[in-house]
Amino acid sequence: MKRKSLILLVSTVICALFLGCKEENVSGMWKINSLQKDGISQEICDIEIQLDQINNVISAAGNAGVNNFTGEFILNNNGSISVNNLASTKMMGSPEAMEFENTFIELLNGLSSAKIKDEKLILENKNANLKAEFSKVVQYDQPTVTTTLNSFYDTKWIVSSINGLDSLGTNELYIILSEEELSAFTGINQIMAPFGYNKDDNSIYIGEGAATLALGSDEENHIEANFLQNLYNSQKIELNKNTLLLKDANDNVLITLTK
Repeated sequence: MKRKSLILLVSTVICALFLGCKEENVSGMWKINSLQKDGISQEICDIEIQLDQINNVISAAGNAGVNNFTGEFILNNNGSISVNNLASTKMMGSPEAMEFENTFIELLNGLSSAKIKDEKLILENKNANLKAEFSKVVQYDQPTVTTTLNSFYDTKWIVSSINGLDSLGTNELYIILSEEELSAFTGINQIMAPFGYNKDDNSIYIGEGAATLALGSDEENHIEANFLQNLYNSQKIELNKNTLLLKDANDNVLITLTK
């Protein structure tokens, strides 16, 4: 079977796509409960999609059954939604998983309605008679926001050193953290992944993410590989004034960042 690329070709969708009403915020991790086609329940894969809305910008990432995707949705003043920087992995799975993924992508490509009903997120493609229901996922007991937490959330942290690397090249690498999501630039690619923080022991959770698929020079690819390896090995976080440290379980510093 040929390798298949999961690329979402949605260019604009009516504002109802993500609840339409700007006073409602769709941020959170959503886990699929059911998928129906022509009113008949379909076999589903265990997938989650992460939505993070700040003002009129919705960042999205998730898994469609086999492949991970990431992208950005802009809520336009005319009620439409523009899609920026959508990208995905390019893998093949079992016939059952690929069948689900194709149906799910058909739902997204023709999405005509989205709403929260009884604390569930409902997505519909009415033209194809497709409907999916999601429940919100609680990944971590979120800490009470304090001045300390505010100082590392929603801040662009510039990478100043990475364990095992003598040079970071000429590109600026950075990480931005929110209460539920991590976004980063590796010097070549944008990545987005679920993120959680436990204030009791300063442990962090970085889930499986999605990334763009650009290639750089040999040096840039080497830096990116080391950055991602250290990032996903990070299990603790420490803030010292304007310096943020990502550490492994033994308190070894893996990545140093500054404002």
